[in-house]
Amino acid sequence: MRTVQLLVLGGIAAYIAMLPCYSFAKNIAVLAVDYPPFTSPSSVNNGVAFSLLQQKTTDDTVTWTPAFAPPARISQLIRENKWCASFYPVNKDIASEKIKLSNGLVTIGLVRAKLDAGDFEWTHLSDLAGHSVALLRTSHESEFFKQFIDAGLNVIEVESVKAGVDMVLRGRVDFSLADNISANLNSDLQFSRTALERTNITLFVNPNCDFPKWYKN
Repeated sequence: MRTVQLLVLGGIAAYIAMLPCYSFAKNIAVLAVDYPPFTSPSSVNNGVAFSLLQQKTTDDTVTWTPAFAPPARISQLIRENKWCASFYPVNKDIASEKIKLSNGLVTIGLVRAKLDAGDFEWTHLSDLAGHSVALLRTSHESEFFKQFIDAGLNVIEVESVKAGVDMVLRGRVDFSLADNISANLNSDLQFSRTALERTNITLFVNPNCDFPKWYKN
């Protein structure tokens, strides 16, 4: 009986040994700075960039774990080759693969109820002073958050872009944060021509790390 058990266990071990390494779940740390609304530990889904990364991932054995740190610390980890993935830019003198998570520039702006007053734009954010705006919940110390307070807007914090857009549709706030990729706008909404931010969402990957084919081309 013991001989049979050993043979069975040996067969299982041999089968496992023949499986590719990426057959097992991979937990990959992604370096990022606190930069809402793109990457932030206090933002929904850790920010727009992590949401796009999850959408791009086709291998359900891959789990992305945000690793937030100050820029200096991230730069040190990258220089010491103690990283596998990073949203923080990697210097050109360090080997890395760039994976674009968006086909074009991601525009972060505001939406409002559609009016007959023409384009939705502003010269200075303070032009919108006195109005209410729904923002994703984040640190009140972040520069992104403080710019709205400094401009004189009344900030209402929400847990998702959809929640903010719904508040606009219900007339509970004047504006809501949105981006041109994740926001599903309808004919009752108007996206601002003025951008709060424009950027390519790019993931930097360390070629020395063992990655499965996890993403869509």
